[in-house]
Amino acid sequence: MVDTNSNSLLYPNKVKSPCQVRSFWCYVQGRLCSLPPGRSCYKCLKGGYPPVPSPLDLYNSCETARKADISRRYKSARFYIKCRDGILVAQVRGFIVRTFALTESDYAIGMGLDYGHAVHLFENKLRRDYGRDSGFCWVEHKVAGSPRLNRHFVQWGSARLKLDDLNDFWLKVYGSLVTWRKKRRGGMVVGSAEKEARYLARYIAGEGFVKARFSYNWLFPKWFSLSKLVHRDYGEYLSVPDLASLAGMSPNRRLSDFDWLLNTGYLSSHYEKTQA
Repeated sequence: MVDTNSNSLLYPNKVKSPCQVRSFWCYVQGRLCSLPPGRSCYKCLKGGYPPVPSPLDLYNSCETARKADISRRYKSARFYIKCRDGILVAQVRGFIVRTFALTESDYAIGMGLDYGHAVHLFENKLRRDYGRDSGFCWVEHKVAGSPRLNRHFVQWGSARLKLDDLNDFWLKVYGSLVTWRKKRRGGMVVGSAEKEARYLARYIAGEGFVKARFSYNWLFPKWFSLSKLVHRDYGEYLSVPDLASLAGMSPNRRLSDFDWLLNTGYLSSHYEKTQA
């Protein structure tokens, strides 16, 4: 191995380090290049490159990146299913599904306003103004190359959204505007559950993802766990019509149907239809 410390007189501004050539890989200009054992390159002899990580370090870093990638893809797929089924159920029940985004202005960033607190106030306003017959989910991510945050909402309900009122409220509490994402057809109304869920799931799989949440009444509490239990015992997940039926029940009726469903694999309404 060539010692480059002797080059310190010729290159006083370079980092003193041993030659980076190994029998496997070395870093050259930020890229990996293969060099035969026992040989070196001119730039490596300058001593200007950081030490090459050992094979174990390379493996650990790659394994960590691989696990992080798998985790992001799993979260993305899980969100896609929840978002898609929630939109489909809302459409089956006759609700309107809409999408919009809360943005972060330069003014809000410069003033150091609390983004989380402002969003919490906005969500409380949605619940207060549109009641129980309204649910939503959202994905929060950072804009590429910027600390700016965006929170994309999908909201379902029977009442018409007061766009000007929501925009004025967000401007009041956070000094920013609400963005109504324009689509080819339908404006802010969601037509395809698959396309909208896929659009939001891409943010979760990306590097700028922060977090994502569903409101407690997106469908009904514990619906996703219930569907997995049914699949475990009977080999099929709950269908959209079954989820819509359960979502429209009262809490007490839904609880009794849970027991029926886990013991038989179908809802009690199916049994009542066969006996009629």
